[in-house]
Amino acid sequence: MAFRQGAGDAAEIRPMRPDQYRLSFQADGRLVAQVDCNRGSGTWQATPAGSSGALRLGPIALTRMMCPTDPLAQRLPQDLDALHSYRIVNGRLQLELAGNAGTYIWTRVQP
Repeated sequence: MAFRQGAGDAAEIRPMRPDQYRLSFQADGRLVAQVDCNRGSGTWQATPAGSSGALRLGPIALTRMMCPTDPLAQRLPQDLDALHSYRIVNGRLQLELAGNAGTYIWTRVQP
């Protein structure tokens, strides 16, 4: 997983431990999340348009454990409400923030 700033800034922010960041979109509309050492859940809805579309996440409840310092541990939970669309590019899920503020890029992990 990585975060790329919007508005022409191509710098990427990567978590220190990518295996500690997961989003699992369940078929029943539930979202299961792991953000560093915190876990949580919420809801999701998507309106597909081919390999992209609109995305809306419902309220996400996350635990608030004191995780080791990581560049994305604080940012990702705050950005979840601002995600508004998705694209699938080269097998990676790109979650877009409103106003071209940035993109979260996720790689699929096989269970």
